[in-house]
Amino acid sequence: MTIARRIADALMRDRRRLAAALMIAAFIPIGVYLTRHSSGQPAVSWMNIYAPQDFTSASSLWRFLRDLGVPIPPVIATAEILDVLHTGNATFVTGFLYRAALVGVYVVAILLSGPSPPRMAAAFLLSILFLWATTIVHRGNPQTYDIFFPLFVLLFVALLLLGSKAESRTRTACLLVSSGFFLSMAELARPFFLFLLPLPLAYAYFLLRRKGRRSLLWVLAPVLLLSGSWHAYILAAHGQVTWTNHGGFNLYHVWKDEPEFQVPKLVNEIHAAPLAPGRWANLNTPEHTENSRRLARAVAGYVLRHPVRSAVHVLQRFGEVVVNVPTRTYGYNPQDAILEPYRLLVQICFALSLCGAALILGGMLRDRKRIPSLLGSPDVLLVLVGLATLTVLTVGERYEEARFLVTVLPFWAAVPLPRLRWISSGSTRASSSPSS
Repeated sequence: MTIARRIADALMRDRRRLAAALMIAAFIPIGVYLTRHSSGQPAVSWMNIYAPQDFTSASSLWRFLRDLGVPIPPVIATAEILDVLHTGNATFVTGFLYRAALVGVYVVAILLSGPSPPRMAAAFLLSILFLWATTIVHRGNPQTYDIFFPLFVLLFVALLLLGSKAESRTRTACLLVSSGFFLSMAELARPFFLFLLPLPLAYAYFLLRRKGRRSLLWVLAPVLLLSGSWHAYILAAHGQVTWTNHGGFNLYHVWKDEPEFQVPKLVNEIHAAPLAPGRWANLNTPEHTENSRRLARAVAGYVLRHPVRSAVHVLQRFGEVVVNVPTRTYGYNPQDAILEPYRLLVQICFALSLCGAALILGGMLRDRKRIPSLLGSPDVLLVLVGLATLTVLTVGERYEEARFLVTVLPFWAAVPLPRLRWISSGSTRASSSPSS
């Protein structure tokens, strides 16, 4: 009986692997076709302060990084500038890597939805529709970090899961160090992710707690080396905790029209002259940093003084984003038949995310002993990080809601919710590996 069961299990694993391989093999050419005309905007040209052609030498790159205070992702910008220095333009990053990330992020999402073939089939269909809609919606402001960020997060989740199951010490170390590298890349792609880091770090801790402290150190090492060194530098050089001096202005855009909100007195930005003809104001200045802090404090003070009104405002913002599901960005207003089912699926996925978060919270409150198994589940992490990312983007900025949703879609495409049934049933069985 035992031998027969082992044979049946082996056949099932082979069947699942074959199903996964077939779905990925089918998805990649579809994705390549859908993204064939896609092109991203250089991250270094954020707010038209800098342009790729500004950088003509390694010393110009060094000066750029030395003085950088605005929310331009340092690693992505460095890759673009190196691309310019070697080829004369940034199209390898904004063209090839952007399209590869568009396809790759959904490939990883499909793999993370395994090993259940029906769930992978759902992820396959969701990924096609979400990618199709993204290639249309994201044209309005195709910031490459909108795609690189979820790709880095999903790679962290997948590699950590594989590393937790690896038997060889060398393979374990390589997978865990790689997972930590991509976690750092995610943190260096979006400044708000610093505040969400406790979620993936808790996932790493509880998933690896049986493998020993060394395993966790392998994950933490690249995070401390890369993200840690950058944060230490910007804190010493610019007095910034996060790598953005514009966060207060983003918050102001969302809260400025609320009753009784008072704009604080701002300092005169005397160094805001454009750096070149045709550019916008230079925001990479100490004065802009100070004004951002004042606006952030004003918003925080308003929320503390008016908690009920602020809560209503947050709900209204969610209505604007996940009920209306905007696809327009400024003057760009796409019209395509695929956008109607896209809006419906966004609404459904958001509702399921809320249900999933409620189940997770309920499971934690009902039995604290289950907290480690919950926080060590990749499904739980995807639900929480996706919902937290959407929340930060919704209440922290306005006017570009269409592209904000693009960032969250890959988390939903992984279809983590069906496996959450074990939360309410009382089982503590963790989710399976995509490779099992």
